[in-house]
Amino acid sequence: GGTARAAVNVTVAPVNDVPTAAITNPKNGDSFKVGDRITIQATARDIDGTIASVTFYDGANALGTVTSAPFRLTATASTIGSHVLTALAIDDKGAAATSAATTISIIASGKIVPLSTGDSPTVSLKGSDGL
Repeated sequence: GGTARAAVNVTVAPVNDVPTAAITNPKNGDSFKVGDRITIQATARDIDGTIASVTFYDGANALGTVTSAPFRLTATASTIGSHVLTALAIDDKGAAATSAATTISIIASGKIVPLSTGDSPTVSLKGSDGL
């Protein structure tokens, strides 16, 4: 007997590198008073493509999405307490990365209001109106 041989074509899809994201403003530990306007800004990079969008979050609540640099939005501080901000960058091929968390405090009358364990302050952003 003979040995049967067949050609096999292998296609290797290029790897889609994950983008990077980092919140550059505000800084971790910053405090704001109720009513203050807060500019939230992030850098986002993708070494093998482009950034399609950056969505800003306060905890699990989406504050807004920006689709071109500079990646920033403005919110009004309205809920007293601790807020954990992140930025989710998505590249042109669908890969996503979340920034490290930045924790800020919203205070009233210049006094920091402590949160008890388990409190989850929420914020909402309509356009660029409220944090």
